[in-house]
Amino acid sequence: MDNRRKFIRKEIHMAVEIITESNIFTGITLDISKGGMAVEIDGPCYSPSNVQVGFFRIVDGIEEDQDPIGLAGSVAWARIIDPGRFSAGIKFDSLSKEEEAYIAWLLNQPAHNVT
Repeated sequence: MDNRRKFIRKEIHMAVEIITESNIFTGITLDISKGGMAVEIDGPCYSPSNVQVGFFRIVDGIEEDQDPIGLAGSVAWARIIDPGRFSAGIKFDSLSKEEEAYIAWLLNQPAHNVT
C-alpha cells in the first residue's frame, strides 16, 4: 500500500473557523498532523486557496471567550459531503515555534475531543 502521508494524523474534534479571502466557514476538525488537517465545514473551500485557520478551545461544550489560535495554510483538496456540508484538507504553511508547539500539544491530547 502506498502511504503518501508525510506525518501520522490523529483523530481530534475541535471547533474551527476557516477564513478565505471572501468567506468565513465554521466547522470541526476531523484529524490533524504536524503538516495539516482535515475539516468538515459549512461552506465550500476550493483548492488551491490560502486560508487562515482559527482553533477554538471548547470547555464543557462551550467555546471559551478567547481569541482563537490562528494558523496559516492552504487548501490541498475539497469535497462535497452533502448539501451544505463540505470537507477539506488544509496543509499548514511555515509554522512558528509557538504554532509547532500548539500542534504538538494537540497531538498529545486524548483522542476524539480536545477540551
